[in-house]
Parts: sequence; C-alpha cells; structure tokens
Amino acid sequence: MPRPTWPPRYVNAPIALLRDEHVSHAAYRFYCKLRALAWGEPTLRMELSKLYAEAELGQSQVYEYARLLRDRGGLLFRCADGVFECSFPDLLPIPAEAEKPTLSLLEPKTKNTVGGAHSGKTGKPESPTPAAISVFRSIARRYPDKAVWPQITAAVGESPDGLDRWGRTIEGWIAAGFYKLNVGGMLDWYAQGRTSKAGPVVTTRPAASGNGRLPDGV
Repeated sequence: MPRPTWPPRYVNAPIALLRDEHVSHAAYRFYCKLRALAWGEPTLRMELSKLYAEAELGQSQVYEYARLLRDRGGLLFRCADGVFECSFPDLLPIPAEAEKPTLSLLEPKTKNTVGGAHSGKTGKPESPTPAAISVFRSIARRYPDKAVWPQITAAVGESPDGLDRWGRTIEGWIAAGFYKLNVGGMLDWYAQGRTSKAGPVVTTRPAASGNGRLPDGV
C-alpha cells in the first residue's frame, strides 16, 4: 500500500515558531503543511508543481514563506530543477562540535531568566540581532564584522521587501564566487538593485568610461 501524501491524524510542530511574532499566521500554516507532507521524516523532497497544489499556494507565496521560516531558524530549503527540498533543524541532530543556532527562541543564552536575556560579561540586557544581520547570517552561515552592522541596517532597513532583496543580493554575490564577507560589495549591489553578476544595474551617477560601476572585490 503506497504511503499517503498526508499523515493519517496529526504531526507535531515546535511551539517556538508559533510564538514568534515575526512569523505570520499564513507562514506558520505553510510550515505546518510542510511538516505534514514530510510526516515521519526529517526532510521533504517534492516537485514544486505538486507542492503548490498541496499547499494551495502560488510560487511567490511559497518562496516568501520559506525565506521567512529560514530566517527565523525553522527551516532549511533549496529549490533546483523544479524540486523543493527542505529539512527541519529541530529534527536534525546537532554534533557536539557544531555551532548551534543563535536565535533566542531556541534556548536562553544565560540561566538568568529574570528580565530577559542578559550578557554574561556585563549583566546588561542583550540587544536583539537586527533583521538584516540575521538574513546575512542565515545565508552566509557566519556573521559580518560587527563594525559594519550599522551600515547594513541603515542601507537595508527592516521592511519585508528590503530584507528579501537583501537576501537575494547576498545569494547572488556568493553564487558569483565573490568573498562572502565583502559587505561593501554586497551593499553596492543592493544599492544598484542588483541580485546577480549579470543582473540589472541602476546607475547612481554616469561613469566617464561608459561602463557601470563594479562592486569592490570583483
């Protein structure tokens, strides 16, 4: 007897994403559908056309919700050759030597639970990581130098559209083979509306040679 597409009764889902105010109800519903479609397994692999039909969502919504869930630490995903693949970090074993996710939703950073998270060195409340920095961390798998955080947040802001374009800019920059910590080059691309090496460029000033400005580090 073939395995049914949907589970017979229910699936478990972590409460952290449900309580995350940055995850919309629609995105959480999509997450629960992914968990249901992958029932019994830590990963899901499905043709995109079938996923659109089963989730009752369009392409743009699937990508929007998947990116949001990835940025909030609830999902790892990729799309290639018309196939959607994803895994759920809370179901994957984390080796002892590996770096654990840094979202405070997963576990408190200190044992002091009175008044919120505090720094172990100063005892002062820790500032939340800016959204643009979290997007960078989720894609590049490391943090940019903290000295450039204000520059990034000032350029990108916190709007969903801006964060989504920032994420696509970082992905395109890394895919082009450029150094993933060259934040200046990424911000140049972002300001130009560029998300790939051959992508469109919005020039901010005319160049004497007639060529578009190249990002630093190219």
